[in-house]
Amino acid sequence: MSEAVEVTHPFETDIVFGHDDAQEEFNRARACGRVSHAWLIDGPRGIGKATLAWRIARSLIARGVKWRGDLGVPRDHPVSRRVMAGNEPNARLVAPSTDPKTGRERREITVGDVRELRTSLLLTPANARPRVVIIDAADDMNANAANALLKILEEPQQMVFFLLVSHSPASLLPTIRSRCCRLRCRSLADDPLRKAIIHAGRDADGLADIVELAQGSVGEALLLIDGSGLAIEQDLRTILNALPELDRAQIMTFIDRFAKPGEGMRLLSRLILGQVRARAISGIGAPGNRQGARHSARWADLYGTLLHLFDDARVANLDPTTVLLDCFGAIERLAAKR
Repeated sequence: MSEAVEVTHPFETDIVFGHDDAQEEFNRARACGRVSHAWLIDGPRGIGKATLAWRIARSLIARGVKWRGDLGVPRDHPVSRRVMAGNEPNARLVAPSTDPKTGRERREITVGDVRELRTSLLLTPANARPRVVIIDAADDMNANAANALLKILEEPQQMVFFLLVSHSPASLLPTIRSRCCRLRCRSLADDPLRKAIIHAGRDADGLADIVELAQGSVGEALLLIDGSGLAIEQDLRTILNALPELDRAQIMTFIDRFAKPGEGMRLLSRLILGQVRARAISGIGAPGNRQGARHSARWADLYGTLLHLFDDARVANLDPTTVLLDCFGAIERLAAKR
């Protein structure tokens, strides 16, 4: 199984699949001369929010605020070429930076990252074009960084626009949310998701199954394809079919394949959560079935518990073997309940 998933960076592509409503909403605001200085682009992870943000950024820089056409900018336009090369002076990305002590990417956006941004915005712009700041993801800001950004948003500069990409907008400061216009993005429908997968060069066998498992997320689909997700999903189903009593030896053989943190562990965590989610919704829709409702509630609670477990494991770089044993143990204990 591959541990590396090659995904085109959002600033390198000029095509957005889906999100027509969000694009039309931005265009309506632009046509009416009501382009806010800050926009919150939110929705599930991996559905193309950052790609949409870069599409908006290119359009603002290349066409200006008063443009009345769509958001598309040709690939051969100078702004598009500079953005895709990563050297457009009017586009700024704020993301977790590299820790100079460890040489590794930080897991959060720090106050230093935002202060550096504020300093750069005080400099005289290279030209009269709009300047666009993309924060990807805004959820990654720590408390100090969020407060520093709030101060910038409270004193907006002329012709400076902020695009905040968020997977979990409820985690942001209410005062930040209140200063942003909101563009809500939904999980992709099957057709645009399939087109996005093929566009990324991943027209794989079992594409229909990949689309079903990906739950509308291009990122998840590419992770499934590049990480042999269908084979892992089948092995996971085989293990869980033995519930309420799991085979310990079978589990150990299975999790040995995920002994290191990385994309493989991330993929498996998503597949496990998918199995738990399926059990949570299996009791829904049966009127008067109290046992089914209790069944759903318990699995829904476990879903939340495991989601936090996997998030904590990623942040703290915990041993995958221990995390997965705890996970399967929790699933087995719940399945044994009457």
